[in-house]
Amino acid sequence: PLSEGGDPSVVDSKLIRGIFFDTETLEQINRLFKLLDNNSDGMLSLDDFPLYDNALAPKALEKWKELRENFDANCDGVITIAEFHNGFKQLSLNRPAFIDMLPPESTKLKDWFDEFELRTNQAVRDLCAEIQQWLAQ
Repeated sequence: PLSEGGDPSVVDSKLIRGIFFDTETLEQINRLFKLLDNNSDGMLSLDDFPLYDNALAPKALEKWKELRENFDANCDGVITIAEFHNGFKQLSLNRPAFIDMLPPESTKLKDWFDEFELRTNQAVRDLCAEIQQWLAQ
């Protein structure tokens, strides 16, 4: 459900490093991270999901697995804030809005990058909202 448009592992890491979030997007990502970090240890792990409640356990485990699959870049079982940020960059680039976003020859490269950054930030804000809704289910 999180990576609608393709495999997040195929996104070029140089492109990921070149994406910068605006203040509003960073604040939204950081708020979501803090919301998920139930034990306030500065990282997301299985401990942050309510597995103690038998009724909630299957959903909580499913949501943790989905988050880990999309954000735990080094597969160590925890998601750091840096992995969370990079995961959003990857997921945003796999959204349909980016699939055909090659600059036309007549476009100045700076204008294209400005548009690219605007679209990326909007896609990440949309993803944050989707994840919050998804977690509430």
